[in-house]
Amino acid sequence: MAIKFKNKFLCFKKGRLFYFSIIVLLTGALLSGVLCSFFNCKSGIYSLFIKDFESCANAGFPIVASDPPRCYLSQENVFVRDPQHIRVFEPTSQAYVTSPFTIKGQARALNNEIGFELEDSQGKILKQGKIQVNSPEHGRWGSYSKEIEFSTDKARGVLRVFDVTRENEKINILSRSIIFQKPDKTSENQQEKPKQSQSLVSEILDSQNSNQQEDPLQQETANEIPQKAELEVPFTSQAPYKNWDPPYDEACEEASVIMVEYYLRGETLDLQQANKDITLMTDWEKNHGYKVDVSLENLSQIVQSYYKQNNYQTYVYKKDQVSIENIKKLITSGHPVIVPAAGQMLENPNFRGAGPPYHMLVITGFDKNHFFTNDPGTKNGRDFKYTYENLINSIHDWTGSKSTITQGEKAMMVITKP
Repeated sequence: MAIKFKNKFLCFKKGRLFYFSIIVLLTGALLSGVLCSFFNCKSGIYSLFIKDFESCANAGFPIVASDPPRCYLSQENVFVRDPQHIRVFEPTSQAYVTSPFTIKGQARALNNEIGFELEDSQGKILKQGKIQVNSPEHGRWGSYSKEIEFSTDKARGVLRVFDVTRENEKINILSRSIIFQKPDKTSENQQEKPKQSQSLVSEILDSQNSNQQEDPLQQETANEIPQKAELEVPFTSQAPYKNWDPPYDEACEEASVIMVEYYLRGETLDLQQANKDITLMTDWEKNHGYKVDVSLENLSQIVQSYYKQNNYQTYVYKKDQVSIENIKKLITSGHPVIVPAAGQMLENPNFRGAGPPYHMLVITGFDKNHFFTNDPGTKNGRDFKYTYENLINSIHDWTGSKSTITQGEKAMMVITKP
């Protein structure tokens, strides 16, 4: 009997513990709900799962249409949308266009629409409007396409694509320099019967003129430079796979050129291709007698020889030509700017140690107070911002010695395609 009594007692005790545990769990859930209502712990719970702007927006947290847009999980947890949210596939930079032509690309737009402006070299707006983005929901990537008709007698222009806020403010401007192709008059001249020699001379002159390009700083530009502009230049670190052994430790020049070259081609750049291109270029330079550190003049020669089949033209500007205003002018007309720098003067917390004595990077845009750069010296170099003052003061060309780099003259370079 004692044994049976003991078993019944144990069963009763276990049953009581089970129900007690259920009551504790329910009470805890109710209390947590009450506490959440007072202390807003929703953001704390969501913070375990939300790690970026898109997941924050999809969870329904408030979005502020700033530049760039921000999603507020809480006052302490704010997610900024990736600034690379507008892509223009057509036309590519420096492309020839005739009327009509089509703008194509992808975007993560504020209101599922983007704005555009087509402007000639004297600042006259030829066409402007909005394009609907076919996105499944707010903040998601979607495609866009629109046919544009225009009329102009100017040789060059700028296409700008941008986000539009509810107050019709233009933000996140992406610029493309384009060339207006004039109508082919060959058919009109077929009725004429010029002499064979004149026809041959004409062909030679046309061929020579087609290879002559106008200095980008001498081109006619818009009357007003925007407050913000940004070029969609593909990014790579000079050490794509985080291997900082030679040749990657000194490959900032090559990485800078490769980023601009892929921009001119209108193509994306992945880790594997970037790594391949860096090794191929550094091997070519070694075989042709170039040292690991080169000046912009040397780099200009390398570009024209290495990419000989592409007929790229390089322009190196020095001293007083290197200014905030001129850099803005080049960016606005669609030209990324390659600059050499005394790397240890650059205020970049991502550099290892004091930073590289001699460095090179690409300026891709600007806003009211900063230059945007693709800095290959760090994996976090995409769209890294330097203040105007810091970057301009840090620009110094190669002197032949790292110890005297701060004595190097101001210099910058752009690459254009025919």
